[in-house]
Amino acid sequence: MNDTGKNIVAAVNDFQALFDQIGILLQTADAQMEKREWLSRSNQCVSVSTSVENPDRWFPKFMYRVYYHKRIKSIVGFVSILLNDVFEDALLPVTEPLLSAGWYDYGKGNKASKGQYQGWTVCHVDHVNRRDDGTVMQNTDKKWLDYDKWGIESFNSLALPLVSIQSAEDLIKRVIVPINEHLEKSVK
Repeated sequence: MNDTGKNIVAAVNDFQALFDQIGILLQTADAQMEKREWLSRSNQCVSVSTSVENPDRWFPKFMYRVYYHKRIKSIVGFVSILLNDVFEDALLPVTEPLLSAGWYDYGKGNKASKGQYQGWTVCHVDHVNRRDDGTVMQNTDKKWLDYDKWGIESFNSLALPLVSIQSAEDLIKRVIVPINEHLEKSVK
């Protein structure tokens, strides 16, 4: 086997190891979210294509978990890993893998859609003046949210460099707790 072949095998092995670690992170997120009254909507965590016509979608650009809240029926929560640019026209490119989390809100008195809508799990990258430092950002712009199509009144998210999350404690302290505290304040 030549060096190119060895490098391909090594790269595939490296990605498998990365996916194993992301799987652990998402399972930890599920457990921590459940402690805070969130339940996962499904076991799905990746969306890819198996079509020969779409090889650009064979490799996942993002992984995600989507949640519903036991008490707050208008909310859909998420935790996602963004490995690459998801939108071709994103305002700011993804220059390093990000961990994002947040929720979208259908508005007080409304029930969240039963659909998965995994596309919303990556919308942090499309915030105007986006920050990837753990700051919870909110967007209520009806045009940006395409309110007439989706019925979503606000989108709230934070993001951090994925490599900055080194332990379950980091995930809890820097992601899970902040989004839950911010959510509780915003629905009061």
